[in-house]
Amino acid sequence: MAKILACICQPDDAIADASTVFDSSSIVRSLFSKPLAEGVEVKLLANAELDDLRKALDDFKPTLLYMAGPVAYNQSTKCGSLQAFKFKGQAADLDLGDVLKDKGVDTLYMDCKWDFEKAQALQRTSIVNNVIAWEMADDIPAKVSTQFVHSFFTAFLTYAPSPSEAFVFSSHIVQSYFTCKDGESYVVPELPQFLSEQEPCLPDNSSIPPIGEVPGVDLSAGVANVPGWSDIRLLAPRAELRLLLCGGSDLIESAKLSYMGEAMRALLVMEMRSVKLLTTTPSVKVPANLPDGCSALRCEVKTGSGRSATIILGGQPEMLKDNTLVQYALRMTLVSDSLSLQFRLPPPGVDIAVPRSSPVIAGGAQVVDTVCLTSVWAVQVLRSLSQ
Repeated sequence: MAKILACICQPDDAIADASTVFDSSSIVRSLFSKPLAEGVEVKLLANAELDDLRKALDDFKPTLLYMAGPVAYNQSTKCGSLQAFKFKGQAADLDLGDVLKDKGVDTLYMDCKWDFEKAQALQRTSIVNNVIAWEMADDIPAKVSTQFVHSFFTAFLTYAPSPSEAFVFSSHIVQSYFTCKDGESYVVPELPQFLSEQEPCLPDNSSIPPIGEVPGVDLSAGVANVPGWSDIRLLAPRAELRLLLCGGSDLIESAKLSYMGEAMRALLVMEMRSVKLLTTTPSVKVPANLPDGCSALRCEVKTGSGRSATIILGGQPEMLKDNTLVQYALRMTLVSDSLSLQFRLPPPGVDIAVPRSSPVIAGGAQVVDTVCLTSVWAVQVLRSLSQ
């Protein structure tokens, strides 16, 4: 169970429509009002007093505490920067050690100007296991912070990943948009730091939930040693997908598409590692590339975000009779296949696509054409996510 408590320096009546404002507090308001992943609960405190936080920690018992500072805008540069978080009636210099001690908070996300040494001390003394905080003392860019928060909580509320997975996923999204070219080299943006004993990493095939017990099947030596397991095949033809990315033509660069590709692969892994098998139908035609004696199964599945997809799985008939084994085989093969997605740069001499916009696409934002190589099931899932 993931329970997220968000504290924002913004009264409930500060804005009429949070969806029209692009700052961290408004993004959190908007995302918290949408459907949540199974096992995720959220609570929002706006313009609260410190006692309100203490009460919420006792009553709600969050596993993740997010604190968003206000944004100060420079009218001449049209840029915003994060400011210190301040509870109503309290000084801005927060010392959360006593507040969080023995409260069971696993992760603290300080999205504000704050003493980085305090963040380090909280994690080092195990008051919380993980701390996400900005090391920069001043001029924390609000646009970078907001994009990071949007990606972080979109992933967290949709798929319930680990904090470290959501952190690295968000980092790659932000780097794909805010990395700048300086001569022949690329400069990545300043990002918040992830302070933890564990090394943050993107989700991969090691993050698939264990299979559990299967009646009549000996799993003591691992599922890979079950007779017939080595014959399992995912039957997924490759396909080219034309993808519209929000942004300008400067996105179509190898460094930026490298970050975006990592994020896209992680997105597919989060979709498919907990895929649920709904129905199966034996396939009449058996593909010739399957091992001898194998058959094929048409599987209707539901992905991590609730999208529907049709997958063809091949294997020995005895293996395909057990739905638990079939579901686990789907998770293993689909996650592995997710990691094969690749963006394709335009061939040398071919002009990069010109950005365009339409009121019916991405709310009128600029989009640019890209091409990626993946499997047909991933095309189906990504198309569904884009709708």
